[in-house]
Amino acid sequence: LRGLGQSAEDQDSYIAKISSGVTTIMRVGLKDHIHCVTFRKWPKQTPKLDELVTLMEPKFRPVAQIVNANMPKTYEIVKAHHCAYQQRNYVHIAMKDGDGKYFSLVLARKQAGETFASSSLRRVFDKPNFAVYGENVERFQIAGFETRDFLAYVIGDTTTENNSQLAGMIAAPLREFLDSLEG
Repeated sequence: LRGLGQSAEDQDSYIAKISSGVTTIMRVGLKDHIHCVTFRKWPKQTPKLDELVTLMEPKFRPVAQIVNANMPKTYEIVKAHHCAYQQRNYVHIAMKDGDGKYFSLVLARKQAGETFASSSLRRVFDKPNFAVYGENVERFQIAGFETRDFLAYVIGDTTTENNSQLAGMIAAPLREFLDSLEG
């Protein structure tokens, strides 16, 4: 862990190795999850949600409320912030479940040509005009979907089924909120 003695180069090497095992579109979210969750020290006492969201741009603060309202009550938001990794900006909500496993909701603005629709990824949650796609590598389960302007990912150290269910719980309200934002 970087905070526990690994250099930035070691961290980047590990992230590159793991992310090479998934499709390009899934790398977007996975890289940030590993960067922010795997390589960070966590405080012994988690700040309250209203304190955590102060690290977020005000227009994105409702994302934390959407996650909090739609995730199982055994999940706790432990980090809510804006971050950057390798010249890409993210909105990141990190959660911990009752078993001490970490999960992330990672949002990134779409870049030219980025879409799940043209991928060959399996659909893990399917509604008319809306799908959540899944992929995994090593211990990381990734569920991803898109809105008009954003790519969204739920990533965790869990089963594929559990991760897909979590993504399904927040996908519709999150999509509605993100589509309401202007560019």
